Amino acid sequence: MVKNKISNIWEKYASPKLQTKLGIAFSLLAILISAVLTFASYLNSRAKSREDIRQRIRDTVGIAALQIDGDLHAKLLSPIQEGNPAYIQIKRVLQRRWS
Repeated sequence: MVKNKISNIWEKYASPKLQTKLGIAFSLLAILISAVLTFASYLNSRAKSREDIRQRIRDTVGIAALQIDGDLHAKLLSPIQEGNPAYIQIKRVLQRRWS
């Protein structure tokens, strides 16, 4: 009889009810879906931010390139010419652009 009561108690509390199992499963599924959507949103935002930065760099470089005298730039052929007046003039134009 005591063994029967223990068995009844064990069956009652040892295995969760179907409702509890479904609730836990639903909660885990909701957490998983939320995590996947959050990660996808993060990846999308990161890609958009990178593309925006690339576009801003392209715009800035394009504007800076228009301000440089092409004939002066054509005279610069090697890094040795860094002290050259043409180099210094181009450098000043670019420094004004960035400041």
